[in-house]
Amino acid sequence: YFYIPGTETCLRIGGYVRYDIGVGDVGTFTGATSGDYEDGGENDTYWKRARFTLKTWTGQETELGTLKTFTETRFNFGNSQGSADFVNTPGGPIFFPNEAGNTGVSLNFAWI
Repeated sequence: YFYIPGTETCLRIGGYVRYDIGVGDVGTFTGATSGDYEDGGENDTYWKRARFTLKTWTGQETELGTLKTFTETRFNFGNSQGSADFVNTPGGPIFFPNEAGNTGVSLNFAWI
């Protein structure tokens, strides 16, 4: 914890970074591929995923005691390996490859 200058509030910041890599085909007969967002290529037999979690704690003295807060926010990024989706059209099927991208931001925990 450290005091925020000019206030009575203490702040603590923490978190972690996680990086996963998986190898091997997903078991399809056609050999699944994943699009790589970084270089535009394809990943034949591997996938990757990253997560950054930001945690904050605050504390402030009040007349009724210490008021504390906590939040945990997760930022996810990754590509997943699997068969490409397709839509049948009169001109033939249109394929949508599996591509990497931001898979979501979520506020997982918050309390006062």
